Amino acid sequence: MNSKTSENTKQKIIDATLELLREAGSTDEVSVRKIVQKAGIKGVGIINYHFQTKDNLISEAIRYDTNRIIDRWDAIYETMKMPPIDKLKIMLKGTGDLIDTNPLFGKISMIHDYLNPAIDDNTSRSIDKYMMIFREIYEDKKPEEEIRIIAHTLLSGAQLAFIRSEVTHKTTGYDFYDKKQRDEFLEKMIDNIIQSR
Repeated sequence: MNSKTSENTKQKIIDATLELLREAGSTDEVSVRKIVQKAGIKGVGIINYHFQTKDNLISEAIRYDTNRIIDRWDAIYETMKMPPIDKLKIMLKGTGDLIDTNPLFGKISMIHDYLNPAIDDNTSRSIDKYMMIFREIYEDKKPEEEIRIIAHTLLSGAQLAFIRSEVTHKTTGYDFYDKKQRDEFLEKMIDNIIQSR
């Protein structure tokens, strides 16, 4: 198999996996056989060749999908003409809305990043995108490493509130799957973390 054919096959598998995951309620509902059938390829061996395991395939597919979304943030950010704190609130609420549209993708991506941290994982790439806003908020008032700590604090807190949404709801009264409550929760997080600026 030449490299171009191999990449095309790999992309077909990723696309099929994403489509099946969007239809499914859990990863258990997505079998390797279903992926092979949806991708229109022959045999499950090709999945093992490219991804080794179904879990690796699902993680890579969700990483691919999330990266496409992260790559669009620059264009969105450039169109925002408002104070940076408002940009931060809009972007974080938008991220919450996005996660709410497919909680399975969000949880898999976040948990994968926590268990397999890398400088270029989705969480790190997201923090890098949010850093544009944080730099604008703090200007030259704080060194870069302090701003990055604040960004990590905010995004990690938001991720844990989502991953542990049932516990978050029970302990804070905020339902992460109710847009109004989620937005209020995220605004309070921002106000409390940024307040010390």
